[in-house]
Amino acid sequence: MYVLSDDFNQPAYTEIFMTVNGAAELSAFTEEYDDLVEQAANKVEELAKERTLIRLEEIKQEAQQTLDQQKAEFNQTKQDTEAQLAQARQQLESGDQELQTQKDNLESAKKQIDDHSDQLYQGQMEYIDGVFQFYDTKDEVYRQLDDAQAELDRSESELNSHSTEIAVARGSIDVLTKVKEGIQKQIDQANQTGNTELAAQLQQTADSLENKIAELQTQVDQYDQATAQIEQGKQLLAKQRADADAQFSGAKQELQTSKDQLSSANSQLNQAKQLYESGAGQIESAEAELTSGWEEYNANAEKAQSEFQAAQAKLDEAQRQIDSIVEPEWYVLDRHTNVGFASFEGDADRFDSLSKVFPIIFFLVAALVALTTMTRMVEEERVVIGTYKALGYSNLKIMSKYLIYAALATVLGSVVGIIVCSKVLPVVCWNSYRILYTAPGIIAPISLKFSLIGGVAAALCTLGATFFACRSSLSETPASLMLPKAPKAGKRILLERIIPIWSHLSFSHKVTARNLFRYKKRLFMTVIGIAGCTALLLTGFGVKDSVSGVIDNQYGKIYHYDMTISLKDEVSQETREKLQDAEYFSTYLPIYSKAMELTENNTTLNVNLLIPEQTDKLTDMVTLQTRLGKKEVEFNQDSVVITEKMSKLFDLGVGDKIHLENSQNQQKEFTITGVTENYVSHYIYIAPELYEDTMGELPANNQVLAICASDDEQEHEKISEDLLQQPDISTVQFLDNISQQFAKTIQSLDYVILVLIICAGLLAFVVLYNLTNINITERQRELATIKVLGFYDREVSAYVYRETTLLTILGVAVGLVFGVFLHLFVIQTVEVDMVMFGRTVHFMSYIYSILLTILFSILVNLVMSRKLKKISMVESLKSVD
Repeated sequence: MYVLSDDFNQPAYTEIFMTVNGAAELSAFTEEYDDLVEQAANKVEELAKERTLIRLEEIKQEAQQTLDQQKAEFNQTKQDTEAQLAQARQQLESGDQELQTQKDNLESAKKQIDDHSDQLYQGQMEYIDGVFQFYDTKDEVYRQLDDAQAELDRSESELNSHSTEIAVARGSIDVLTKVKEGIQKQIDQANQTGNTELAAQLQQTADSLENKIAELQTQVDQYDQATAQIEQGKQLLAKQRADADAQFSGAKQELQTSKDQLSSANSQLNQAKQLYESGAGQIESAEAELTSGWEEYNANAEKAQSEFQAAQAKLDEAQRQIDSIVEPEWYVLDRHTNVGFASFEGDADRFDSLSKVFPIIFFLVAALVALTTMTRMVEEERVVIGTYKALGYSNLKIMSKYLIYAALATVLGSVVGIIVCSKVLPVVCWNSYRILYTAPGIIAPISLKFSLIGGVAAALCTLGATFFACRSSLSETPASLMLPKAPKAGKRILLERIIPIWSHLSFSHKVTARNLFRYKKRLFMTVIGIAGCTALLLTGFGVKDSVSGVIDNQYGKIYHYDMTISLKDEVSQETREKLQDAEYFSTYLPIYSKAMELTENNTTLNVNLLIPEQTDKLTDMVTLQTRLGKKEVEFNQDSVVITEKMSKLFDLGVGDKIHLENSQNQQKEFTITGVTENYVSHYIYIAPELYEDTMGELPANNQVLAICASDDEQEHEKISEDLLQQPDISTVQFLDNISQQFAKTIQSLDYVILVLIICAGLLAFVVLYNLTNINITERQRELATIKVLGFYDREVSAYVYRETTLLTILGVAVGLVFGVFLHLFVIQTVEVDMVMFGRTVHFMSYIYSILLTILFSILVNLVMSRKLKKISMVESLKSVD
């Protein structure tokens, strides 16, 4: 993206694009260009020492100013927050004190209520006791009064029963008193008369009367006394009854008053209880609010403290980073460090590697074809050559005829081949790679250098083959040359010595076997030519298998997860709940992933470090196994597993050490416990327990691997939209999209493979056609003879094609073996550091290679069948003498 300078707000320029004088006139793929750019780069490198120090100081000053400002803001924010927290704490403590006071008052009120409740209860008990006592006392008093009244009534009744007697006694007293007075008078008279005896008798009677009167008077007094007592008892009893009535009336009034007081006290107590309960509710609400306030305060205080610590840690880390800032790296990068250019150059290098292999095969086959063609031509004109020699032409002049012919054919073929291949093949290959690169159509000039190389190589092949063919014939005498070359004599072959097999062969099969070993030169030429073509076909199909196998193996058999979720922060609880939703996901695994440069054994690679959150769940997401044998690679708490391509490039295996840096830039050593099959990128799988024990820390997860519950694309889009709404998720990438992008990347190789297969097929056709044609030409007299002997055209064709078919089968067998090694070489040549193509050639590729070779053989046989039918038995049997 390009922007105007007004829209560019970077504080400093970080990159400078430079052009080198004279570089525009050179190709960027030449050593002259590299040397010129390197000279300019060295001059720029000399400025590094001065400019890096200046830039280091600028960076440190700017960073320190920013950090100081952030520290000031942090301190101010911390002070403000601590002041707010202190104020909030003071308010809460004041609320605690007030709440405690209210609680004390409420407790005091509760105590008073309890006391008054006890007093009220006691009063109620006393009231009840008083009521019972009142009625009991009242009943007892009135019972006693009634008993006393009854006793008085009984006494009065009893006394009344003696009233007559008392009345008689009163009368008797009066009578006896009067009698006594009369007797006393008589006594006095007797005394006066001196009648002492009478006086004594009368005195005795008077005393007797006195005693009787005293006795009666006693009874009367007792009766009066009893009467007085009864009357007094009545008065007392009445008074007591009145007093009891008054007392009981007063007691009843007092009880009623106590009852009223108790009722009033109970009402007041109920009101006090209601007030207490209301106060308790208010206090409970206030306490809840205060508790909530304390919780909020503690949470905010803890959060603030945590944020302060985190911020302080970040500030300390920032200060440490500022203090540890090293001199800026002064990079002088040329085109070779540009990703697009480097990829393009890598592809060009791979084509260059292929161009070093396939031309050799094609030239070898072309040399074989030229040798057989020129040998056939020289053999056909041996009589002419003999005539020339007999006429006195030198060997050089005779040979020059055929060398000039071969040279003219080479020049013509080279011109046609150079024009066609320079204009067609580059365009085909370029268009196949335009999928990867945004580039205009290719300009395909004819390279003089490569044209000369190809022409000279073709000339050497054809002229060399012609030279050797002519030298063989020119070594003979003119007389022998003017005679037809005698066919090679047949001889016993090894198979004839194996009686059980040889005896079961038919005549035609025996002849075929003898002919195969009779013409050894043709045998080796055919086998080598067919083997080369089959190897090329197998290599073409094998490369397609290897390339397409990357997608099937990596994204079908090794990776089991459906999507990769990149995180901004650690996995939140809400995101985990979404990942645990069975409607969306079957399972998931948080991981820590980091791309890094790793150097081992003087080799630097871009590798991906992967640490799963749960060791035992990694194999649910990724298959860990060896490529050969498919043996499971164990992954436990002590495991360090690397991928196969990385193992080969680093030349490391199980038991070897790799070195990783921790956050303090300290090198830590890990022992490799397994090497796993992998085709795209380089991975190091390390168990979290081992990583934490070795590094002293375990980084936070930054990715999640997940397996979706559904394979529906619309459902995937819905999941992606839902997940991207989470604040802790930055990107969501489905494995299907990655595999499709990779498939497009390697799709361009299909066109190259197609060209390779077509060329190999055409070459196979040419080789078979040429060798079969030579075979028929050399053996015309033989074939004419068997025709004379009565062989039908079909039998003659079978006689020739049987040999061709056997040689083709033998060439195919050799070609398949050679093709395996050629395929392995080609695959190792074309693959890049980040990709390991499959090493396996599918069974059907062998079948396709065999069938195509056999198909070309059949086509050649069909084409050559017309030539066999045209062989004249008469002309072919004519003698040349």
